[in-house]
Amino acid sequence: MTKHAVKKWLGLTAAALLLAACGNGDAEVKAMVKQMHMSKLQSAAFSACVKDMKSKKPIFITGETAVQMTKVPLEVCACHSQTIAKLFKDDKLSGHTRFADYISKKKRKPELKLGRRDLRTAMDPAKGGALLVASFRTCADDFVNKNAELSKGLIVPFELPKKKPKKIEGEDGTDAAAAPAEAVTKS
Repeated sequence: MTKHAVKKWLGLTAAALLLAACGNGDAEVKAMVKQMHMSKLQSAAFSACVKDMKSKKPIFITGETAVQMTKVPLEVCACHSQTIAKLFKDDKLSGHTRFADYISKKKRKPELKLGRRDLRTAMDPAKGGALLVASFRTCADDFVNKNAELSKGLIVPFELPKKKPKKIEGEDGTDAAAAPAEAVTKS
């Protein structure tokens, strides 16, 4: 390597370490916004995603199987912010908070319905929710595929809660399991 390339690499490494040492990560978010040349709306969407997903552990459910992210890297939010910016109105990014709560729940409805007033277009609220889930999953999968070393342990298998069996009722309408086998006689 040439001296210039080594100095540049060391400078970038030092900057990355400095940004990683920052307490709340605002500097890192601002640096990524500047690096990716995000628009004002996309920057707001990115900041909303980072804030909403900071303490969340998203769960991706496919049929009877599920996986969980142990944390959400900034790169995933940067990718996902494009969809957020296209989907939500400028002042209605709080709708993403509902998405963050939904995607991290173990027991949830099969589909997320967004508020019609929050959406930029005349899109169906259920389709908007499905679009957000698909976008976030795609961004997470892309990050894992592109960054094998960084993403070790990022997505782990997750066991879904088991459904409780329904109670079987007896012929007379009472709970068969709770009814005694024989009536007690008085002496």
